[in-house]
Amino acid sequence: MTIKASSQSSKAIANDEKGIKFDQRLDWSQILNKAKAENKYIFVDCYATWCGPCKRMDREVYPNDSVENALKDNFIAIKLQMDSTQRDNEHIKSWYENARKLKEKYKIDGLPCFLFFSPDGKLVYKDVGYKRPIDFIKLVAQSLAPDNLLYYAQIEAFKNGEKNFSKMRNLALFAKKILADDTLAKQIAKNYITSLSEEQLLSHDNILIINDIVGDKKLANSLAKKYKNVYLDNLSEEKLCTAENIDFLEKFRELITTQDLIFRLCYTQPEKIDQIKKSEGWSEYMVSRIIAKDEIDNKLLKNSTPLPPPDWDKILLTISKKYERVDASRLILDYQIRFYRNIVEDWRQWAKYKNKKIKAYPPKTGGLEVYTQLNMTGAWDVFLHCNDKSVLTYALAWIDLAIQLEDNHDYLDTKANLLYKLGRVDEAISVQKKAISMAKNLAKKEQSKAHSDQSIAFSKVLSKMKRREPTYLEEGAIWNTSTLPHQKKR
Repeated sequence: MTIKASSQSSKAIANDEKGIKFDQRLDWSQILNKAKAENKYIFVDCYATWCGPCKRMDREVYPNDSVENALKDNFIAIKLQMDSTQRDNEHIKSWYENARKLKEKYKIDGLPCFLFFSPDGKLVYKDVGYKRPIDFIKLVAQSLAPDNLLYYAQIEAFKNGEKNFSKMRNLALFAKKILADDTLAKQIAKNYITSLSEEQLLSHDNILIINDIVGDKKLANSLAKKYKNVYLDNLSEEKLCTAENIDFLEKFRELITTQDLIFRLCYTQPEKIDQIKKSEGWSEYMVSRIIAKDEIDNKLLKNSTPLPPPDWDKILLTISKKYERVDASRLILDYQIRFYRNIVEDWRQWAKYKNKKIKAYPPKTGGLEVYTQLNMTGAWDVFLHCNDKSVLTYALAWIDLAIQLEDNHDYLDTKANLLYKLGRVDEAISVQKKAISMAKNLAKKEQSKAHSDQSIAFSKVLSKMKRREPTYLEEGAIWNTSTLPHQKKR
């Protein structure tokens, strides 16, 4: 008996007449049997109902004729929902267990995730993240490469003691990226690099193997420094400006100085470098970090230890004069925030500069910037880790700004817990009730299990507030007698 998917499925294919035809009837064992019988590969689109890039794939990629043509003759295509919602039909529910097993086995930690299996059920290719149609078609072609299946035989040969060093690099990458077997990948990579001469080690690919798979950061940094000095620093602008070189330099960005060509290009031609990197704002970020390293670190730190109080005005003047294209004030504020939070661990100074930046450069709308800057690395960070009431008061102002920009139940929960830590219990309870109500309404409106779970979690916090108990201990919240409200009188 096969189970027919409901037309109301949260992610049933929206393009029945055009684009990839996803099988929505069979279970995993039936898919495997069909693939073997028909000698077809299997494409699995791993998605979640909340995932924006997953929905973009549905709208922009899967309906594409060229994408459909790339798959239709050689593949059985299925969708695999990685989350659960109250709207899930019986077919989706029947896949819950397989979704969990595939997630664990292949370490799926990003969505959308694309899994490609051979006709005999072996994973031959894997990738993550939104792809343009042309890039997705390349993935399909890569999944069909004959070498993918040969890797399995080579792995067995390696386990039996055979060492074909000429193939070990790619084999280690396959074990790491496709099979997600870090232990096996490291074993193969170690055998591979021990077979190389010092000159052979000095290559882009081999340094990354040492860094990413073997995990020998010290050796990788040493080789990267030499590789940069001998090779990258002598390239012309045209030859340096490749995605491969820029990715490598990003990996070892501590080696870049303000004297390097890549810094000058990021400084003078940010649009060009951002386009190569495919990341808007990447050049600005790199310029700021490199200037901070060259112009501030050596004045404030010695062997990672803070020196006497810095003359911030002098540092600001120096950077303003040398780098006219840079917003030196913002650069210094960002550095001060990192310095007092992570190096000196002075909460009051950190909050002072954090507040100064928020006032000087306030977020204009809701979204990731608000969530990150005002909540996670701002108000929520304070609630969890600080008991200083002056800092808690700063944090309360930040979360109020976040709520003004975006009415969000997470922000209300943050505010309630800050009020609670400040001893304003009745206000805290009132705000926490609003957070619960909002989460419940979203759970009902969107049929979302995640929001339902949040409302339950928020309700547990509310109960602790009513009992005058510390909240969020499971997330490492720090409390003391001065910040824990007095026990409620019985």
